[in-house]
Amino acid sequence: MFSKHNRILESTLYIVLWLIVIFFPVVLENSRDVFNWQRVLNDWSRIFPLLLIFCIHNFLLFKLFARKAYLSYFLFTIFFILFLCFLSVYILDITPLGKFFHNPDGGPPPGPMVGPPIKPNIFLRMINISMFGFITVAINLGVKSSFRFIEQQMAHEKVKKENLENELNYLRHQISPHFFMNTLNNIHALVDQDKEMAKSTIIRLSKLMRVVLYDSMDQKYPLKKEIQFLQDYMDLMKVRVSERVKIHCEFPDQLPDVSVPPLLFINFVENAFKHGVKAIDESFIHIRISVKDEKILFFIKNSIAESGSKDDGEKVGLQNVRKRLDLLFEEKYNLQISQDEHIFSVELQIPVS
Repeated sequence: MFSKHNRILESTLYIVLWLIVIFFPVVLENSRDVFNWQRVLNDWSRIFPLLLIFCIHNFLLFKLFARKAYLSYFLFTIFFILFLCFLSVYILDITPLGKFFHNPDGGPPPGPMVGPPIKPNIFLRMINISMFGFITVAINLGVKSSFRFIEQQMAHEKVKKENLENELNYLRHQISPHFFMNTLNNIHALVDQDKEMAKSTIIRLSKLMRVVLYDSMDQKYPLKKEIQFLQDYMDLMKVRVSERVKIHCEFPDQLPDVSVPPLLFINFVENAFKHGVKAIDESFIHIRISVKDEKILFFIKNSIAESGSKDDGEKVGLQNVRKRLDLLFEEKYNLQISQDEHIFSVELQIPVS
């Protein structure tokens, strides 16, 4: 799961840090009047055990931590730190090789000692190396854990985004068949009444289908395209309804360059035609869209026909719209649906994008 980019970034960070640590004694020695390689080697003799501890922890022991084998991880980490501390102290302070590193003045090796020999404080040196060893492990553990936490968060966001896209696509697909079914029913009613009108209606429907099948797959499209889609749909519906249905629309003459999710308002308009058109009495549908204070305002109200009780399919349609709004805008939208004995109204506010 750890991406190649993050691995390269982490490795680069380690290389830079260790180069700074390794070359720091050289820079420090270079600032003195007389450069002495013996002192540099003496400092490197303290750094090398820490570098070895880092490599073992970074490439081997951390795998135990990543697999959540915490007991084994802590036991092996403590063991290797203490073992390498003892090994480095043994090599540098007990074996003859240590004389090569511990002659900081660069002069000849010291002559025979007079009096009792002065033994180096081996125990104090082990404590010193162990302390810096644990600090090295802690830093390495913190850096690796941070990189993996970031990677997990990125993976989580990616999965969340993919799930959101899948759910939005599902809800969009719920819109399409419902819309086509209603429109085809309208055309079916025209075939026996006016064949020429039925033909022109099919052409209008093809334009709407193009939007539903292609443009609806976009995350957003211009508000003017959404308004045009609603106008085309209402022109299609006017063929079927009688003149007793008063349809009034208020759309801005000059639309700002804003976008909306495709087919966001069509469910409300469909419901208005299905439940607001009366067979005998006069009825009305009023639609208004405006842009104000960085918000897109959609308002629709319609009369309620006597047979206008909502079936389960219509309730599911409104539920899908609300769910889609939740996914798209979270808590940044406001949807008000109200109904009395004669009027059903919807008011929706969404942020401008």
